[in-house]
Amino acid sequence: MGIDSWIPGKVCNCHLAYPNNFRNDDYTRFLYRNRVEPVEFLIQQPALRGSMLYGPANQFIEAEERI
Repeated sequence: MGIDSWIPGKVCNCHLAYPNNFRNDDYTRFLYRNRVEPVEFLIQQPALRGSMLYGPANQFIEAEERI
């Protein structure tokens, strides 16, 4: 999971301009990644296999109060 897993994108902040009139200053650049890939990476880790939960679980504190 390195820098190559990030995907560049850009979005325009100018609602009044026409698409043909956009300048590079009108765009905000950002990075995002596929949310499934990091989860797949974590599931494949041998160190985490013993503590992995695949469904919902209830947890309680000492006074049997649910968290």
